[in-house]
Amino acid sequence: MKTAAASIRIPTSAATYAAGLEGLTRINERLIQQGNFPPLYRSAVRYKREPRDVWRHIGDVFKSGWGDCEDLAAARSAQLRASGEDPAARVKVYKSGPNRYHAIVERGDGTTEDPSRKLGMKPFSGSPMGTLEGTEKMPMNVEKRARRQIARQVALAARRSRRRKIRQGSGAFCGVGADPIPSDRTVSFDIYKSGRGWSGIVRLPIKGGDGQAAFLHTSTGPSKSAAAAKTINLATRAMGSPLLKAVIPPQAALALNVLKNPLAQNLAKNVLKKFW
Repeated sequence: MKTAAASIRIPTSAATYAAGLEGLTRINERLIQQGNFPPLYRSAVRYKREPRDVWRHIGDVFKSGWGDCEDLAAARSAQLRASGEDPAARVKVYKSGPNRYHAIVERGDGTTEDPSRKLGMKPFSGSPMGTLEGTEKMPMNVEKRARRQIARQVALAARRSRRRKIRQGSGAFCGVGADPIPSDRTVSFDIYKSGRGWSGIVRLPIKGGDGQAAFLHTSTGPSKSAAAAKTINLATRAMGSPLLKAVIPPQAALALNVLKNPLAQNLAKNVLKKFW
């Protein structure tokens, strides 16, 4: 297979990276029509982080036996399309840190899969918002910065949402608005500095909500510990709402059910305090 090197500078954002990787996916579809590549997950290909961020087509991936997140996501999306299993599959990119992005596969029905995770990439514990999957391992100080950045984004989205007070005069409210991390389909929760105290937010993605999420915002507490306790309590109480049960995806409902366990509640509280 003859190849020629080409390069293009892409503006830094999840949307522009996804647009660029759509081009790589289409190249892969063309190569699949011309060659014989085994299913990605049944091959010897493994995840490997590149020292330089070079996007590689499916031929190079199978020849070398490894790929970075964007290589694997584009190869998997192309195979799903070419086989007819999922013609609407595409590469989805989300921000995984202050200066980091991660590529996964989004199916036509909105579900996601992470080829990098399936092929050997190790996740780190305590990822931003507690639930983002597929993020590459980062030093603790970088993890904290990423978590705080995403917490601020969620707090801003909650304040901008269509909201209704949960209890008059308490500062607690429930809102619905644009989801700042739509690729994450599980429940997520965090605390952040609010005035002279601390507040917490439970973020619940809405099933079929076209990028919308529900936000449960606590009243302000005097300490991180108090805010963490309020946040976890609000998350566990959420499963008592028939309305929320009907609109959140199964992954989010499963996470809330796990929080009914007192041990899981204590672990979640400690994670919140640790990363702040």
